Amino acid sequence: MGILDSKDQCELAEIFRKNTKSPSIAVLREMLGFETLRTYLKTNFIESGRLIIQVLEDPALNCITKLGIIASYEIFKRALDDPLSLKKWH
Repeated sequence: MGILDSKDQCELAEIFRKNTKSPSIAVLREMLGFETLRTYLKTNFIESGRLIIQVLEDPALNCITKLGIIASYEIFKRALDDPLSLKKWH
């Protein structure tokens, strides 16, 4: 990814490898435990508004899915500041 050192990349790859299905809230909290990843997401996707734009423009997502993502957006933003605050999406 270029933003994490090799140790963090290995740890993150192991998290992905262990959880081949859709990640649970606990797995997302674990991934957000990487400060560098949280900073990257905040800088490149939240502060720029890019995440919402990509969700709205994605033709593969139906309207119901887009509404669910938008409804969960504030919870995700809070989780970037404090991963332990992520307990559920609604």
